Amino acid sequence: PLRILSMLGLAVVFLLLAVLACAVLPTLIESRIAANLKERYGLAEGPVVKVSSEFPPELLLGRADQVEVWIGSFAKEGLRLRNLHVDMEHVDVSVPGLLQGDLEREIRSGSLTAEVPEESINQYLLENELGLEGGEIDVQPGNVFYRSADAFFGLPASISD
Repeated sequence: PLRILSMLGLAVVFLLLAVLACAVLPTLIESRIAANLKERYGLAEGPVVKVSSEFPPELLLGRADQVEVWIGSFAKEGLRLRNLHVDMEHVDVSVPGLLQGDLEREIRSGSLTAEVPEESINQYLLENELGLEGGEIDVQPGNVFYRSADAFFGLPASISD
């Protein structure tokens, strides 16, 4: 009887720790990703990060179904981007590495959208050669799309104005 009670007590403690981890871990992962991105890209304000998983215990293993990042304003290679939104699906992160500030990740799919003010594009074109090796520009009525395999955060990017 005493052994059964101690095993039951251990199971309850383990269950409580798992529930607590599932409740706290998404917020912890979100804050670490935001802090890492703010530091890595020199952002004035931290980005808003949302991590979600259909089966929250997978977060204990560093697996998320979706990670979304919103950045109000961001400069990349001389271009001013506004309302930047990165949506990544099926993301694997190293939780111990993330807690130490190392953002190792594997992303199976994702998208990036941002507004690029016309004056920012014009200024960039005045100051730089296009140098589109590895990327392509697709100009359509009302939109300009640039795609590159290494554009932003390792994701192909479509930029439209």
